[in-house]
Amino acid sequence: MRFLVPKMNAGMSGYRSLARLQLLIDRADEKHLILDFSGCGWFDAGMCAALGAVLARFRGDGGMVEAESISGPIRLVFERNGFAHFLGLAGEAFDGYNTAISFTHFEGGADQDFKSYLIEELRGKTLPGMTPALASRFRESLFEVFDNAITHASSSAGITACGQVFPGQNVLRFSIADGGIGF
Repeated sequence: MRFLVPKMNAGMSGYRSLARLQLLIDRADEKHLILDFSGCGWFDAGMCAALGAVLARFRGDGGMVEAESISGPIRLVFERNGFAHFLGLAGEAFDGYNTAISFTHFEGGADQDFKSYLIEELRGKTLPGMTPALASRFRESLFEVFDNAITHASSSAGITACGQVFPGQNVLRFSIADGGIGF
């Protein structure tokens, strides 16, 4: 089966597109998915976690994924945050601005792995201004979101996460996705 990946913004339009992909997968008997990026002019890096959850679930059911026609700028985003490797693509790009928070797929019960990942990924990044107490509470909140996904989602596909820092805008975007209950 083939899915033409549209422009992928963070927000409702992007999630609707991924819901259409999940519906296509659910209705098909095929176990080979081709993601065709030829019509995708933009892919928000934060959407890699959500797409990763869809693909992890499909792979967990025995599916194979192939990606094709990825433009240079989108491929660079995928290479910088490590999503290219998850898609089965060769290549890794240096994140010269140190703004990417790596795409990672966690298997169930990886609470401690997530804590180590978050501490390592945020180290050295220019984060939005926070007092030390607020920064600590912020990290605790992310741990809680991840723990809730483990506890309540019952996802056999694991949990995916990634993000990006936008120092000029004083913004941190971070995504956590699971393929479990309510997916």
